[in-house]
Amino acid sequence: MLYVIRRDWTEWVEAFSTLTEAQARFDVLKAEQPEWNLQILAEEQEIEDKPEQGKVYSLFGAKGEPCIAKGNSWAESEVKE
Repeated sequence: MLYVIRRDWTEWVEAFSTLTEAQARFDVLKAEQPEWNLQILAEEQEIEDKPEQGKVYSLFGAKGEPCIAKGNSWAESEVKE
């Protein structure tokens, strides 16, 4: 099982093979970035990832930019400019 630390339920931060490792890193991140909304999710837990009406998403992006074609989520591919 893989334990993933996410920010705001959508932004992937880090992944660990044990819950103990994930919890230790989670505690450090919460202390360093208290304003972040962090969660630990097990791999089997599904996150709803779909486009939202009224938002703009990058389907094809430049090198290093998140986009749907490169496998990024809709949330990660949102254009925020």
